Formats: sequence, structure tokens, C-alpha cells
Amino acid sequence: MSATVTMKLHEVHIFESKNGYENVVGMVRWTVEFSRGQFVSRAGVETLLDVSSLSNFTPIAQVTREQVLTWAAAAQGGDAFVEHLRPHHENELDLQERRAGLVPYEGIPLDPLPYHPTQPTIPQQVL
Repeated sequence: MSATVTMKLHEVHIFESKNGYENVVGMVRWTVEFSRGQFVSRAGVETLLDVSSLSNFTPIAQVTREQVLTWAAAAQGGDAFVEHLRPHHENELDLQERRAGLVPYEGIPLDPLPYHPTQPTIPQQVL
């Protein structure tokens, strides 16, 4: 089953003044979210918009979140960009599905890991 794709808008950055226009959208931070049932894989994206030509300028008060997401996706390549991301995220969803239900088992003596992934490794000082 193919993943459902959702785009989420997180930040919009503007130029307060650009080429005689005010509050011009210049950068967007957004996420492409691939989901399958309870499993989710996300790609965070930062898109700089081309503001060199403002012939189709839309005042910020008239801009919708959907329009901003459309501009950001188009600047990245549109549907081709999303399809470029899809294989990696489909694989991640497959892994999540395969891991579902796994719990640690402590009935076998184990050796400690050489590091703990949530704690920074402190290098030893060489004398």
C-alpha cells in the first residue's frame, strides 16, 4: 500500500520590503509527511523562494497556507520532488511496520554497548 502524502507548514519568513513591495514571502519551512496507518516518516524542507520577479505579487493578507505550500513545493520541483522523496520514506515506513510490537528482552546476558546513543561521548584525554 502506498503512503499518503501530507504537507505541513511550519514557518514563513518575509522580506519586509522588496522591490517596492511590502511583506514578500521569501522562505518557507515545511514538512512532507508520508504516512501509512499509524506509521509516519517526515522530510523537513527549507525553501528559498525566487523573489527576483514580483509581477504576480499577492499581498500577504490574501495569502493562504495552501498557497504558500504550493509555492514552496513548486520551487522544489513540485510532484517530482515528492516522488523523489517517496522511495526513502516508503522504506522507512516498511521498517516501522516490521519493528511494530518489538520489545527488549532481558533474559539473555548482554554486554554493554560501548556508548549510549542518548549521552554524548566524552573523549579521554591523552597524557
